[in-house]
Amino acid sequence: MKRFLPLASLIFLIFFQLSCGSDEEVGSISETEDSEVAEAVEVTETDEGTYGLPILSDVTLRSMYAAEVEALAVDSELDLITVLDGTQKVRIKVKYLGKRDLSLGFPLYEFELTDALLEERGGIASGMSGSPVGPPGRVLGALAYGDNFSTAPYRFWVTAIDAMEAARDHRPLGEFMDAQAAPHVHRRLMPIKTPLVVSGVNPRRVEAVSERLKSWRFDAIDLVADVGGAPANAPPASADLEPGDMIGAAIATGDVINFTAYGTVTQVYSDGSFVAFGHPMAYGGAISLPVYRATTAGIIANLQASYKSVVKYGAPIGTLTKDLSAAVVGELGDAPAMIPVSVSYHPVNSDEPIQSESQVAYGQEWAITPVIAWTVDALRQEWTQSTSTGTLVLSFQETEETYTQRWRTVSADPFFDTYENIEYAVGEFTDPLRNAAGRATLKSVSIEITDKPQIATAEIIDVEVPDQIRRGTQMTVTVVILQHWSIAKDKARTLEKDISLNIPSDWESGGAELTVEAATIDLFDLSFDFDFNFGEVSEDQMPPKTLDELIKARQDEMPEPGTIKVTLESDENFEEVTAELILDDLVVSGEFFDFIFID
Repeated sequence: MKRFLPLASLIFLIFFQLSCGSDEEVGSISETEDSEVAEAVEVTETDEGTYGLPILSDVTLRSMYAAEVEALAVDSELDLITVLDGTQKVRIKVKYLGKRDLSLGFPLYEFELTDALLEERGGIASGMSGSPVGPPGRVLGALAYGDNFSTAPYRFWVTAIDAMEAARDHRPLGEFMDAQAAPHVHRRLMPIKTPLVVSGVNPRRVEAVSERLKSWRFDAIDLVADVGGAPANAPPASADLEPGDMIGAAIATGDVINFTAYGTVTQVYSDGSFVAFGHPMAYGGAISLPVYRATTAGIIANLQASYKSVVKYGAPIGTLTKDLSAAVVGELGDAPAMIPVSVSYHPVNSDEPIQSESQVAYGQEWAITPVIAWTVDALRQEWTQSTSTGTLVLSFQETEETYTQRWRTVSADPFFDTYENIEYAVGEFTDPLRNAAGRATLKSVSIEITDKPQIATAEIIDVEVPDQIRRGTQMTVTVVILQHWSIAKDKARTLEKDISLNIPSDWESGGAELTVEAATIDLFDLSFDFDFNFGEVSEDQMPPKTLDELIKARQDEMPEPGTIKVTLESDENFEEVTAELILDDLVVSGEFFDFIFID
C-alpha cells in the first residue's frame, strides 16, 4: 500500500472536520449501537457517473456507529470524500472488507480503493488522512492507516467514528500535568504520517533537523520542505467546515518560515467542535494550534508514497485542542495566543540588521529552535565559514527576570551552533523534565545574530609566570595567544595579555597548580553537583528552587564569549583563587598547566 503519512516528500497532515447532523440525529444512532442488528445494513446505490466528480451540494454526514457497521456486508461499495483539487470535495469509490483488531485500543475497518480515476492519479495520498468513509450520507470513520511501498489495488484502514468521538470527549493528561506518554502503533501499519510542511527553508536543512527530532513524539510526523506561498484563486476562508474539507494547523507562522500540519476533517458537530485525521499527529494530548482552511493543487504521484500539494490560506478559523491516538480534535472560533519570536540578523554586507518576526504555538516550544535557525539560515543565503555571535533573550510570564545567553562560534557552517545554543536555552526552561524549579511560560523570544567573514580564533600557546610568588601579594601572569591569520590581517598575530590574581595572606606555603584555559561549557552536560562531605550542603550547592534562581544559576554558568580563566589551586588544602580576562571578538581555545611554589 501507499505509505500514507510516512511519505518522504512533502505535505502536512490536514485536519479534518465533518459537518455532522443534529444532536438529536447523533443520539438516535447511538441508541442503535446497543441494539442487535439482525440483517445487513442496506447500502444505497450511487450513480456510477457521480464518482470522481465535484460534490456541488453541502456535505452533511450522520455518524454510523459500530453496531450498524457490524451489519455491513463484506464487499459493500462505500464512499470516501476528500479534496483533490482546490477546495472542491469529490466522492471516491471504496470497498469494505471487514473489521480488524490490531491492538490499538479501538478497532479499525479495512478497505480497498476501487476507483480507477484516483489510482491513475497516484492512489491514496498523504493529506487524505481523516477523509470520511461510509455509505452515502453517513460516516463510519476516517481514512487513517496504510502499508508501505504498496501497489494497486491500494488497501487502507479506517479509524471508527466511535473512537474519534471518544477522543472528542476525552480529557487529556495535559489538563492535569505537563508530560504525556505515547501509545505504540501496531508495527505493521503506518499512520498516514502528518506532513509538517515548512516553507521558506532549504530541504537539506529540514532533513538535518528531522534527524535531530527523531523520537517517539515524532514517529507519526514527516518534516518536509515546500515553496509555500498564497494559493491561486483561493475562495474566502469560511469557518463553515464540512466532512472532507482540508485544514492546516500552524505550529509556527512568520514572514520567513511557516510550519504547518495538514489533514482532512472527518466530522463536525453542532457545538463547533470537530474531529480529524483518525490517528495522532504527535500524541501531544492537550494542544493549542491555530487552524486554517487549506487548498490543494492535486496529488503528486510518488513510487514510495503519493502526497497532496497543499497550502493554508486566509485567517485562522479555530483551534486544534487535542492530539490523541484515535483523532485530533478542534474547535471553530477564535485563534489561540502564540509566542512572539523576533530575529535580528546583521551580516557584514549590510549597514543595518535584517529583522524578521515569527510566532510559535504554545506547547510547541521545541519548534522555536528550528524556526530561528531556519530563519537566520534563509537570511544568510549561504553556507560558508564565518564567526557568528549570538545573543538570545527569553522573557517569561511568571517573572520580570529575563534570561540572556551569549555565544561566539567559528564554524564552516554556523547553522548548527545557532541551533544547539537555542535548543539548550529554551529546553532548560520549557521542558518540565529538565526544569524542576518552577513553571516557565514564555512571553517572548528575541535573538540577535552577527556574522563576520574572518575566522576569529585564537589559541593559548604559552604562559609566562613570575619567578617568585609570595602570599598576600598580587601575581600577574602573561598569556601568549596566537590569532588566525584572517583576523590578524596586517597586525601581529601574537597577542600578550596580562591577568592578575590576588593571593590571600593566609594561603598555605608550598606547591600549587596553575591552570590557564579558555572558558567553555558543555551545553549537554550541565548539572548541579554535590560534594560528598557528609555535612550540610551549602546554599550555593543547592539546585534552584524558583524560576528566578534557575535563571540566575544558568546565566552564571555561561561564560562570556572569549573568556580566559586563570585558576591557582593549593596542593595542601585545595584552596583556590581565580581571575578572568575577556577578549572581545575572539573565540579562544587551548589550555596551559604549570606547578609553582608559593613562599
